[in-house]
Amino acid sequence: MARQDDLVIDVGANLGLDTAAYLAQGYRVVAIEPIPSLAALLRETFRTQIDAQRAEVLEVAVGHTSGRTTFYVSRESTVYSSLTQKHAAREGGVEEIEVEVVTLAEVLARCGVPHYLKVDTEGGEQAALEGLRGRASGDLPRYLSAEWGWDGSAEMLPLLTACGYNGFKFVDQGLLPYLTSGPFGEDAAGEWVAPGALALPAATPGHWYDLHGKMGD
Repeated sequence: MARQDDLVIDVGANLGLDTAAYLAQGYRVVAIEPIPSLAALLRETFRTQIDAQRAEVLEVAVGHTSGRTTFYVSRESTVYSSLTQKHAAREGGVEEIEVEVVTLAEVLARCGVPHYLKVDTEGGEQAALEGLRGRASGDLPRYLSAEWGWDGSAEMLPLLTACGYNGFKFVDQGLLPYLTSGPFGEDAAGEWVAPGALALPAATPGHWYDLHGKMGD
């Protein structure tokens, strides 16, 4: 499966601010969002790009296994919503809905291998990235990012290293505009370092981090 250098997959699209940025940069975008009201908003917001086959909205969650399951929608802010109740409820109450879950391997089989993969699923990043395991390096995104700091984050770096990613950087999301993941790839802040030289970020109130990975040539 050849990598598609004009494709970005946005897992956890929410309001679509990242999707809009990727489209503005000229990429085709698959926006993945399990909350029905937000998926409908995305389809309306990007109707023109969808009609032009530059955008697609998948109303699913991405997890370790496929099927139907409970998804927890935060009543405080939809950005906290998660497949894991404790993450969604950390700022207040939740509403339970049933959603379809697919694996990342299934997403790539359907949509193609992107140039860049963004994963922001509020505690489900590690489970989602398991869908990359066992794939040839040419069948993996050249660049990816995933929110760091939730349960299981410690397993993320070994997984990505085993997949063939050999350049990493942490980006302080607290310094970026709210609800956006910011630049990716060579445009993301900081220098690429080898996994063995990567210093883990310190827990600082008001700051959270994305781990960016790069597939070497």
